[in-house]
Amino acid sequence: MFEGTPPLGLAYIAAALLQAGHSVTVCDAVLDGWDNVMPYGPLVARGLANAEVVRRIPAGTQVLGISVTSTTDWPLVTDLVHRCRQARPELKILLGGEHPSAMPGFCLQTAPADAVVIGEGEHTAVEVLRAWSAGRDLTEVPGVAYLDGGKPVLTAKRPRIRELQALPRPAWQLFDIDGYQRRRFVGGALWQGRRSLPMLASRGCPYQCTFCTSPAMWSPLWLPRTPADVVAEMIDLRDRYQVYDFSLHDLTTVVRRSWVEDLCREIIAQKVGVSWQLHSGTRLEQVDAALLDLMRRAGLAYLVLAPESASERTRARVQKRMKTSDIQRAIRDTVASGIPLKVQVMNGLPGDEHRDALANVRFAAQLGKLGVDAVGTAIFAPYPGTALFDELLQKGDIELGEELIFFTVANNDFAKPLIRGQPLSAGATKLYQLATLGSFVAAKAVWHPQQTAGSVWRAARGGHEKQFFDKLLRALGTAVVRLAVPATNGEPVTWPPVDYRRFAVADLLRPSGK
Repeated sequence: MFEGTPPLGLAYIAAALLQAGHSVTVCDAVLDGWDNVMPYGPLVARGLANAEVVRRIPAGTQVLGISVTSTTDWPLVTDLVHRCRQARPELKILLGGEHPSAMPGFCLQTAPADAVVIGEGEHTAVEVLRAWSAGRDLTEVPGVAYLDGGKPVLTAKRPRIRELQALPRPAWQLFDIDGYQRRRFVGGALWQGRRSLPMLASRGCPYQCTFCTSPAMWSPLWLPRTPADVVAEMIDLRDRYQVYDFSLHDLTTVVRRSWVEDLCREIIAQKVGVSWQLHSGTRLEQVDAALLDLMRRAGLAYLVLAPESASERTRARVQKRMKTSDIQRAIRDTVASGIPLKVQVMNGLPGDEHRDALANVRFAAQLGKLGVDAVGTAIFAPYPGTALFDELLQKGDIELGEELIFFTVANNDFAKPLIRGQPLSAGATKLYQLATLGSFVAAKAVWHPQQTAGSVWRAARGGHEKQFFDKLLRALGTAVVRLAVPATNGEPVTWPPVDYRRFAVADLLRPSGK
């Protein structure tokens, strides 16, 4: 990572536990140990060493909760859980987040935790602690997994939380907010010289893209907070922490046009005086000139649109149902609005052929010519909990192991294919990724030289980021420096070996619950 993100999920869980009467302590291992850089397989890990995390657990602690967002974190987390179990055998250990929600049985059988929270955690965590306090097992607590005789047990599915405004607001008082601001960590949004925090204005997504974990983690149900509640939180954080910028971590914000319009009008009416950014990659069917003008007047400072592929056949295959005409209109209108825009393109989606990859290269060049600020060019990775992971696993085209676990972010091997039986080799996929980025940068430099020069100047000076291209250039510069100068200063991360062959395919698929 080139920057950290204030942990919004943990802040929500902490708030729910505080409201239920529990004493809560937070160890933010990423921020607190940011200057400690440890070799971690083919990557580096930043943060406190696991031994230090264990030392920081306060005496008298009864339950330890660990958030695991990414599959790539799992080897490191297994080491942490083993260390905690060895040093503090009396602790109850509770896991939550995207990865344990996708593979609860696998996680419980490879790390000695007591239970996994599946999906949203606020209500479940409170009920788990209530059951443990009363000496009861977790059989009647919906939304959890645990081991019984060494075998995973999943309780009934927990319904989604519908009254989002009834949830307590994130407990940011437990975190080092100033530390994040000093380091300019805004979690993927633009740093514009203003204090910033992440927020959720909605939860879930009604779409079912097969490469996304949302259907498993959240279910295909989009639930927004009331606009008045969102704005009230902005005002509260502005007044309490002097925060004047918010990065909305919604899976997709622009679903119901009337709700977005109401949110914008509420921000304008309340004269909040803040900016907000949609950096996660929203849907674009509702985006047009009129809505963009309203969003800009309400303080929208950055927008990411996520068509993912220029190929209609690819989008249809992964259930990214967007019309080419809608994509083109939304991009043109956003550029015309003056709102900084990044467009997400994914390379190497299963079934992609040369024609699909070339379509992305041509698309990126068109975006550069139009004056789009940046293009994201990720390579597809089959994340556990997605429909594509299940499909590829069942077909035998992938197999779970550390190669796959680390590939989700370290996909730089030109020679080693991760997914068998694909039309494009690993090397061709990587070259197409570089060509996609290169065609965008070249077109942008030719058609918008002043814009490009401004980004280079701001990145070199380390100033405010007006466009995502500024952030991209700064990140590339940091990466080059790290290639030239070894950046690690901590002990390598080690973890207990796992015999992945002992897990049947059925053990690794998305949990269905009861």
